[in-house]
Amino acid sequence: MSFDIDATEYTSETDTHGNMPKPGQYHVEIVKWDDSFSKTDAIIAEFGVLAGTTPGQMGKVHTEFFATGSKADDPTKRAKGTKFCLDRIATCAMAAGVVRPGEHKAIEASDMLGRDLVIALEEDTYNGKTRVKIPFCQMWPATHPDVADVPKGATAMDAPFNSDVSDL
Repeated sequence: MSFDIDATEYTSETDTHGNMPKPGQYHVEIVKWDDSFSKTDAIIAEFGVLAGTTPGQMGKVHTEFFATGSKADDPTKRAKGTKFCLDRIATCAMAAGVVRPGEHKAIEASDMLGRDLVIALEEDTYNGKTRVKIPFCQMWPATHPDVADVPKGATAMDAPFNSDVSDL
């Protein structure tokens, strides 16, 4: 039995990787922030692309895993590498305008949803697989001078994403 495969719309093997954006800098909206730890020991964040430096990426969604151990763990007793991950979460929250530098604040998932910021995505190869990820703390407020040249899209409230927060 044969199976008809039409690959005429693709320009490379990586074009089939679904709705993931390609490397670049993007103005994004946080469309999911899952800190339930029900699936993994990480906060799972989804960033919907509003605009960016790589053409044709609007509407795509990047998923980032912010590993933390467990929400119930005492952060001072976690492995040294977890401090790195907690710094990434703090950077994201500051870039999204949920927490200000110098402030200590408990946040809820709902505080993060709908917030816009700019992220960088770069290719990374891990265990033989290539993916895109946010390198360390490459996240900025949308108005930050370091990302003034990154195209900005519609405001977060006008974004083309359907956020389903019922499972948070």
